[in-house]
Amino acid sequence: MIAVKTHDYCVPPQALVNEVVAKFERDHTSPGVIVWDGTQVLGVLSRQRCLEHLSQRFGTPLFSRRPLRKMLATIVPNYLLLQEDLGINEAASRCLGRPAEVVYEPVVVLPKHGRPRLLSVHDLLLAQSRLLRETQALLVHSAKMNALGQLVAGVAHEINNPLAFVISNLGTLQGFVSALQTGCLALRRLLDESGVASLRAGPPRFRSDMTSTSSSGDFAELHRTPWKDWIVSAKSSATSGPSRVSTRPN
Repeated sequence: MIAVKTHDYCVPPQALVNEVVAKFERDHTSPGVIVWDGTQVLGVLSRQRCLEHLSQRFGTPLFSRRPLRKMLATIVPNYLLLQEDLGINEAASRCLGRPAEVVYEPVVVLPKHGRPRLLSVHDLLLAQSRLLRETQALLVHSAKMNALGQLVAGVAHEINNPLAFVISNLGTLQGFVSALQTGCLALRRLLDESGVASLRAGPPRFRSDMTSTSSSGDFAELHRTPWKDWIVSAKSSATSGPSRVSTRPN
C-alpha cells in the first residue's frame, strides 16, 4: 500500500474537539484523525462521525470545548489496523469485509518506522481500480501477443510446406545434374582426344548433326565452355536458395 495516498494527522487524547474540527475545515481531504499517545493508537475518529456527534442536539456545546477522548468514549472502538507492506487487494478485501456501518471508516496504516497514518477507503478503492486496469491491460497485451504468435506460426507453416516440397526434390535434381556433368566431361574428353574432324567421319546422320552444330558455332562454344564450373554453380544456387527462404517457427 506504499503507493496509496495516506494522511498524517495524529493528535494526543487531550486535544480539543474544536481544534480537530478546525483542521477538517482547512483540509477537506482529511478522512479523520488518529488519537495517539506517542506509542500506540488509542482510537480513530472519522470526519463523518465527528460531524454527526456535533450535529446532534446539544452536540456542539457538549463536545466542542472538551478533549477528544470524551467524544471517543461515546463511540464503540471498531477501527482497522493494517501493515504498510500489505497488498492493495488484500487491504481492500479486509476493509470491505467489515460490518456495513463501519465499512467506509478510515483505516490506520502502521509503517515500519514513524507515526501511523490514516487511509481513506475511497482512496484505497481508487488504487485497486487502477491496479485492476493495469492488470487488464497486461492480459489484453498478452492475448494479442499470443494471437500474433499463432498467426506467425501459421504463415511460417504455409511457407514451409511448398519449400519442403522443393527441397525434397533437390536430391533428384542433383542426380540429374551429376549425370549431365559426367556426360559433358566425357564429351569434352572425347573432343580433346579425337578432335572434331574424326567425329565428322562417323555415320551420315551424326555427320549431318555435327555439320549443323559446327556451322551454327554451338559446337565450338561447347568445346570452350567450362561446363564443370557452370554446373557446380547452378547446383549450388538451386540448393542454397530454398534454404535461405526456409522458415522454422519457434
